[in-house]
Amino acid sequence: MSGGVTLAGCTVEPMAGYLKALAVFRLVAEQADSSARGSWRGNAFCLDSCLDEAGLVEFFLDEYTPTPIVAPWNGSNSLDAIATSSSIRFAEYRRTIQEVASWSDVPDGEMTVGAMVAAIEITASALRPGKKRTDLLKLVADFDGAAAASGVDRNALLQLTATQIETTARSTLRFVKKLVTAVKKTQRAAGKEETVRTSRNRLPDAVVDWIDSAVVLRSATELSYPPILGTGGNEGRLDYTSSFMERVSSLLLKDDRAVSESLIRNALFGCATNELSVASFGQLDPGRAGGYNLGPGIETKNFPTNPWDFVLAMEGAVAWASGAGRRQAANSRGVMASPFTVRSRAVGYGSAEDKDQEASRAEVWMPIWARPCSFEELRTLLREGRAEWSGKPVGDAVEFAEAAASLGTDRGIDAFQRFSLIKRRGDSYLALPLDRVPVRQRQGADCLEEVDDLLSRLDYFASRFKSIPAQFSSCRRQIDAAIYDFALRGGKPRLLNVLIALGQMERYLAGRGRQADPQLDRPLSGLTVHWIEAADDGSIEFRIAAAIASIRASGNVGPVRANLSPVSPGDPNSWTQGSDQVAWEGPNLPARMISLLKRRMTDAERLNGGGPVPLRAEFAVSPEDIAAFIEGGSVDESRLEALIFACTLIDWKPDSTLPIGRPTETGTPIPRSYALLKHLFQGNVRGREIKPEPSILSQLVAGRVGSACETAQRRLRISDLHPVMASFPMEPRQTVGLRLAASLLIPVNSIESLSQLVLRKQNEDAT
Repeated sequence: MSGGVTLAGCTVEPMAGYLKALAVFRLVAEQADSSARGSWRGNAFCLDSCLDEAGLVEFFLDEYTPTPIVAPWNGSNSLDAIATSSSIRFAEYRRTIQEVASWSDVPDGEMTVGAMVAAIEITASALRPGKKRTDLLKLVADFDGAAAASGVDRNALLQLTATQIETTARSTLRFVKKLVTAVKKTQRAAGKEETVRTSRNRLPDAVVDWIDSAVVLRSATELSYPPILGTGGNEGRLDYTSSFMERVSSLLLKDDRAVSESLIRNALFGCATNELSVASFGQLDPGRAGGYNLGPGIETKNFPTNPWDFVLAMEGAVAWASGAGRRQAANSRGVMASPFTVRSRAVGYGSAEDKDQEASRAEVWMPIWARPCSFEELRTLLREGRAEWSGKPVGDAVEFAEAAASLGTDRGIDAFQRFSLIKRRGDSYLALPLDRVPVRQRQGADCLEEVDDLLSRLDYFASRFKSIPAQFSSCRRQIDAAIYDFALRGGKPRLLNVLIALGQMERYLAGRGRQADPQLDRPLSGLTVHWIEAADDGSIEFRIAAAIASIRASGNVGPVRANLSPVSPGDPNSWTQGSDQVAWEGPNLPARMISLLKRRMTDAERLNGGGPVPLRAEFAVSPEDIAAFIEGGSVDESRLEALIFACTLIDWKPDSTLPIGRPTETGTPIPRSYALLKHLFQGNVRGREIKPEPSILSQLVAGRVGSACETAQRRLRISDLHPVMASFPMEPRQTVGLRLAASLLIPVNSIESLSQLVLRKQNEDAT
């Protein structure tokens, strides 16, 4: 071993750079040094083998044997420079070309016009009378008419190919092109599956690995196209097979070693060269694909490229496939025929939007590893070529990120480089690098498994819309974005953002009403109290939201979720079939909290025959937190409201141990007015049951804090509790009154600490 050579020209991105690294690793391991080991150092690939820099250059110039890359299903199987060469390096390539040429059942890439006419006539004769047969025969008749008008002998035209027609009788070219299209639709397309099967059965393993990278036979009649090589080795007008043959022959069969050496040094080590040439590269290197703002000018159509870059990218595609198609074949799902390839999700990058998912062919997540490994180890990884999440293979980019955050892909991989094969520049695709996702255990990642079922149900729900509402799409995308952000960076605040995004969806569903169509089969639910510990960011908003959301049912009055969403008061996991108890109304958060509190007071009287306000909860907050809410400056009301809805998705178990963080020291004193008023909304104080006084809420909303406190003092005396004599502000203070009234909804964890502020001690003389 030489100690390792850093290949500065073989970088993680663009995708072509990554594939070049795989190509060098595979070719050296298979053709020069089976003990070679490879790894990534930063953004560049490092190869540790018996070859130093000079040895690598000599290997590619003198010893490298190109993989016989052919595409019989496309009819592009030969290049004279290769087919007629005597170089031993191309011996396998020549045998492959000769083998394919010997197959009578494979269509010729350049049929003569006469062969095309005969093929169309044979196809038409086999059809029943009808439009399809008539249209085929009309193509032949139109060609005959154009041939007669051209003045060229018809028999002479029949001996020519479409390419030769272009220079001989251009007036008939349009009709010949129609013949070509018809032949492709009849003979070539109809036999494509059989051609792929024949290729796999008759060609050497090295060629089959190439075939796997371009096309996978999923069944007797169905082909799947791994996305990195377009559609079976074609990308628009770019034919990867023909381009590979042209470039590899120009590099290795021409007597110009100095040019080829300059180019290989540029491809491997990033050395400067003046030998670049104008040629199409395709989607694998977006920076050299041409288009607006993709070059030194405003628009660049003819971008200089390095032919070695293209050759090695194709060889790298072979390394990427490495038999994955053989293993997955008929059992693969769509893009999963390619290693680490999933459906796209528009998350994780600044310009993400819904239409990107429709415009993306797929996403490819390419592994990065720092520990040197052999190529056989890498081949094994790529042959399996999938990550698992929640016990099943991942299906999209968000699930892949979740798997990375839970070590579901832990096989020595340090990170994944994420590429999206997305449509840009009209109908052209580009392999755009998005971001790098570390493979690292994220504390709390197991909570995300509980979300999977909710998301599956939401996606099925979305499929039932004729046109998905923009608000639903926005909420759904926010959930994906929050999950992805947590998987990428971790931390309780980001996990809490997932909960907030779920709360936004819950609020949207709650506002749709029960008459809207379609309907979600049942309310969202199923999150465990484990979320409380895992997502606790120590904020006041989180503690208050958890306290309100955990208010339990009492008699016929449902849990607080029934006041937020039209769920059944007796079973929050189903929609209500009768009247609901929803009461989340008002122009702002305090007003909506007051509306909810009033409804619970009314329902307690109407449905339970009176008694205390049903505000018993599984969790309660400290008086200091409530003081901060009343003061208002340190509480984000928008975040608090989203969290209230989110926390109602938690299955609150009675007597759960909820290790929620301690209140932060805000320095805000506990208002004596709140301490007094809360006694009427607590239910039981010092062994005495206290009934609420509805007029207190109306007085507070009107800003009459002093009057509300006097009413509370009278009610406490009637209940044989003796408030300390004190005066309270009488002037209108509506803002304070609203927040005071809203705070009475929040469960408090220590009524006795409040009693000490406003009530005499029990053994004190009441007089």
